[in-house]
Amino acid sequence: MSKEIALAFDAISGIKDLRATLTPLGTQIQSNSMVDILNAINIAHEAVK
Repeated sequence: MSKEIALAFDAISGIKDLRATLTPLGTQIQSNSMVDILNAINIAHEAVK
């Protein structure tokens, strides 16, 4: 796993009510709230800047 993927995954792992799964082709995120999903994308992006 690359350093950037690890940083992004660690950053979103703490978000309540969000399930994140690493796969060989990407990271899957799941939540009942679209706001939480968009927030997770933003947090992951900021973590690897």
